[in-house]
Amino acid sequence: LGDTAGGIRSASRGETSEARALYLKAMAINQRLIDEGYETAEAKLALVASHRSLADLDKKEDNHEAALDQYRKALGLAKPLSDGLAQSDPLYLQAWRIVASLLRSISIEQTALGHSAESESSFQESLAIRRRLYQSDPNEQTERDLGSAINNQGFRQAQAGDFEAALVSYTKALE
Repeated sequence: LGDTAGGIRSASRGETSEARALYLKAMAINQRLIDEGYETAEAKLALVASHRSLADLDKKEDNHEAALDQYRKALGLAKPLSDGLAQSDPLYLQAWRIVASLLRSISIEQTALGHSAESESSFQESLAIRRRLYQSDPNEQTERDLGSAINNQGFRQAQAGDFEAALVSYTKALE
């Protein structure tokens, strides 16, 4: 699975075709492991990460349709996994943070494609998860995640011209 790290290095050097090949190779390995019975939460999260890496690469290349497709595939794997984890599971918080992050990425791609209503829905779902995680496990990470999400909400409100709501969100983000 070192190919994923190799893909990240290649992508950061601007070698997107090499990075794509390495991400696809890592994805195939992760999928094969799952298909051959190594169906652990960690293996599923590795497959989610492979889809996310491809999506990030597509986004970097301004291929928003392909990025949105890969983010949705990652979410389609991560959400059922997260739903199936008990809150006491050590991977619970990590898995739900990934779901919230994927929804935020989906929202960004939907905005880039001009799908405003869908973007808002995805963003609000992500924000609701951030709030739920903070309420159930208030710690530095969940507080930072929620503050960042509320700040992003303020940015979206300011972009829409709702400066009063944006000010309220920005103030809440600082609390």
